[in-house]
Amino acid sequence: MRKGIIQKLTMLAFVAMVGIPAFAQGGKFGTNAGVATTIGEGHVPGDVFDLEELQYYVIDTESGLNLKVIGFASYISGATGDPTLLESKYAGTVTIPHYLYPADVGVAAHVSSVAANAFTTTVLYPTAPGNSADSKDQFATAAAKVTKLEIDYSPTEITAGIDENAFAGLTALTQVQNFTPGDKVLGIPETSFDANVFKTATLVTPNGSMGKYNSNDAKYWNLFMKITNVAGTVLGDVSGDGELSIADAKRIQKMIGTNPAPENADLNGDGEVTIADYKLLLRKI
Repeated sequence: MRKGIIQKLTMLAFVAMVGIPAFAQGGKFGTNAGVATTIGEGHVPGDVFDLEELQYYVIDTESGLNLKVIGFASYISGATGDPTLLESKYAGTVTIPHYLYPADVGVAAHVSSVAANAFTTTVLYPTAPGNSADSKDQFATAAAKVTKLEIDYSPTEITAGIDENAFAGLTALTQVQNFTPGDKVLGIPETSFDANVFKTATLVTPNGSMGKYNSNDAKYWNLFMKITNVAGTVLGDVSGDGELSIADAKRIQKMIGTNPAPENADLNGDGEVTIADYKLLLRKI
């Protein structure tokens, strides 16, 4: 996908990003004056810095930098920010990375969480004395330009660190892609996303993971009404027409007892088609 710093899960294996590392070249989409593409030396807990489209808070430095995403970079949404960078440089996509490589950004860093209210209009994350996050004067304009959110797969599961209202201000999202496999995914707060985003945006999951994201164990990912895998298969769309309908529910009803279950018919990810899958589909129609 977009950044050479990010390892993604594709099918059943990890694959390295294709091409020259983005940060080493000033960003995959070219250079822009004022956009930070490296992390400086000497950071301590409580520091705040910008890197590409995001702003980070340093939690600790015990094993490299342990970082929390706290919102857009100041040169995007701050008082003198330029929200158009989200279109010209990032194609409307915000990417929450997992591991940042020294070869790419100068310092090893691990992203472990996304702060409460990180992507909302006014709340700034508290910082150590002497360090301050920029304002969010341009936040509304910036947020309106973000149509896609990517969350990298992390062995320690970044989504476990998604706090209340983390992405609630990104109301223009049409796609949310989480690269974590379904058997590793953890729940998120019900307020993580705007309620309308749950209804209208598509949640894209790794192949074989759709039902797990839709199960009760994955609250509140299961609030997304449309869930697909990376191949484009829609959960519940057993007719293959791209829509969820009563016709799909009737087909699933006839499939009850099928084991192993086709991925698009297994709405709770338990490996077989049961009455529970039928009921889950009815809620989405």
